[in-house]
Amino acid sequence: MEIAWKPPEKLPPSEWAERHFYLPREGNAEPGKFHFSRTPYLRGIVDAFVEPGVEDVVFVKPARVGGTTAGQIVLGYWIDVDPGDCLTVMPTEPAAEEEIEKRVQPILLATPRLAAHRRSRPHDNTLSEIKLDTMSVFTGWSGSPQSLGSKTCRYVRLDEVDKFVPFAGRESDPISLAKERTGTFRHRKRHYITSTPTTREGAIWKEWEKCGDRRHYQVPCPLCGKYQQLVFPQVKWPKLDLTDKIKRADEIESRKLAHYECLHCHAAIKEHQKPRMLDRGVWVSEGQSVETDGSVVGIRPRSKRVGFHISSLYSPWWTWAEIAAQFIRAEGDMAATMTFRNSRLGEPFEIQIGKMEASMVRSKAAKGPPPKIVPAWAKILICTVDTQKDHFYYVTRAWGYQYRSQRVDAGICSTFEELKAWSLDKEYPLAGTKDRVPVSLQLIDSGGGKNADTGATRTNEVYQYALTDPARVKPIKGSSRELGWPINKSEQKEHGLILWIIDTFYCKNLLSRLVNDSDATRWGVDAAADDTYCSQMASEHLVIDPRTKKQEWKPKSSGAPNHYWDCEVYQCAAAIDCALGSEEPQQSPEEAGPERDEQSKWPLRPW
Repeated sequence: MEIAWKPPEKLPPSEWAERHFYLPREGNAEPGKFHFSRTPYLRGIVDAFVEPGVEDVVFVKPARVGGTTAGQIVLGYWIDVDPGDCLTVMPTEPAAEEEIEKRVQPILLATPRLAAHRRSRPHDNTLSEIKLDTMSVFTGWSGSPQSLGSKTCRYVRLDEVDKFVPFAGRESDPISLAKERTGTFRHRKRHYITSTPTTREGAIWKEWEKCGDRRHYQVPCPLCGKYQQLVFPQVKWPKLDLTDKIKRADEIESRKLAHYECLHCHAAIKEHQKPRMLDRGVWVSEGQSVETDGSVVGIRPRSKRVGFHISSLYSPWWTWAEIAAQFIRAEGDMAATMTFRNSRLGEPFEIQIGKMEASMVRSKAAKGPPPKIVPAWAKILICTVDTQKDHFYYVTRAWGYQYRSQRVDAGICSTFEELKAWSLDKEYPLAGTKDRVPVSLQLIDSGGGKNADTGATRTNEVYQYALTDPARVKPIKGSSRELGWPINKSEQKEHGLILWIIDTFYCKNLLSRLVNDSDATRWGVDAAADDTYCSQMASEHLVIDPRTKKQEWKPKSSGAPNHYWDCEVYQCAAAIDCALGSEEPQQSPEEAGPERDEQSKWPLRPW
């Protein structure tokens, strides 16, 4: 017996698009049969709509990464494979009409599978509604409560939500009002929310922060094979002898002088290697990591709300040299800087009230003393460690009174044994003497996730390491809120040690003051400080949170490494606990003597 009719094959959206979707000529530089070869990162976004339990898909995007195409693919998939009435919401009425005329109608005509669902009657195709044989597509706009609240739909697409009006007439905000249209569909409803961000108070960033599962696209280095999220601080270009920034930007762009520096092996990745990197990329939830074979390690959070964030560094239509040139042109211009952060990095713009400059740290290093020598004025040598899942960053710094300090050593090591050998077991020459001095105190971050090899939590491993030398090694944890005092000490009875809880906001403010002190000798850097260290020292800036009106230290760029910055923040916490902000004690002639002289010898141990 022949089957006269059968439902369409239930392909995932990405596979459906590869087989059936066509880009129309209108508004597309590369029309015709669609393939993910140019934008492989769109696969994970469109396929999220068929993941079990997912109701909201949030896409925070810059310009020209394929966000419009992703929305067209999802709509086409719904029409052809999994139909249900869809409401598309735009910022304004003209934008809603343009959505139908220049985006929806063209894909219906260009894609044969979708054209087969069109109706021929004129009143079935208007600028506010398209009736198909499987479903209807409606449009609305943010300022019209009637257009948002008059239809019951299974699907809602909300585009450029940062341009929405705050309230739809006297009703609630447009996003909430539109999503109410899908309430009767329960677990079958889907919402697609996308926009280029403006500020942290903008709608898309609020939606992103509500996501229980936030994902970033990681790609492998073509040389070392290690995966990483592409971040703007790793885009490098030569220092040209041109004072005019416009000429400098033009030279970098025209000669394609920028490259991407691998976070792991520091190799220079060329632009022509980007497509292969993108093709091997994977979407990784926050808290997960990727092995060199592309397998994702860690548990993906279970959430109804999944967020995706990407920057123009991944775009096939933007070169790294073009992005670097735009950054240079925007320097000193707040409006241009906001456009760069929003439209190139896909990040919210923040009002900056304090900052760290990599150039200042580089200048200190250029004038700095040789590494691994303790200055004669120093009273104590402190090492601080930032813990990662399979390695450690450390900084060893010599301190004197009045918070005077000098970086002596810094580096990366893989194991606790190496960390101990390169810090606690090491002795450094004391300038002007034949003496060699050891590290007297080490603060080590107790975080870092899980060990990739053993599966054990880093916290337990750090505690075990601290117990090998409890007099010197102190595990620490940064506090997400202000404590009222720079350091609180919490007894961990089950582990038999004390955990230092650090007020990171207080310590970051102190570090900023020391680095930017008019006395350049207050906070010193040795001559071996490399560009990685200098860049990470400028990874955060002080901004005003528009919601709380409080000052907060925030990353300048999403995903940018800040490990050496964290180490130096911990250095300030150690200096506070050692009371090094005070003036050096002066002894009177009566107090001088053999016993007093013995007490004044290295090292100072005020804790």
